[in-house]
Amino acid sequence: MSANVLEVKANLVKVRDGRGWGWAWVVDRCPFCGMRHIHGGGGRDDNPSDFLGARASHCKSRRREYNLIEKEE
Repeated sequence: MSANVLEVKANLVKVRDGRGWGWAWVVDRCPFCGMRHIHGGGGRDDNPSDFLGARASHCKSRRREYNLIEKEE
């Protein structure tokens, strides 16, 4: 990842799927496409902060990289 990668703030949310509950990081507005993206934050026993850092955007037109950081309250 290059030094010119954007830092993008994400909110931590608790999620539930067929395996139980866990964590997800939500980017409300992607700086590239303007859409909302959801990134995995681990299972219930994981530390969600371990899932921050370099991530691929989920843009439909073109995937780009950003550095996911926790949004402060």
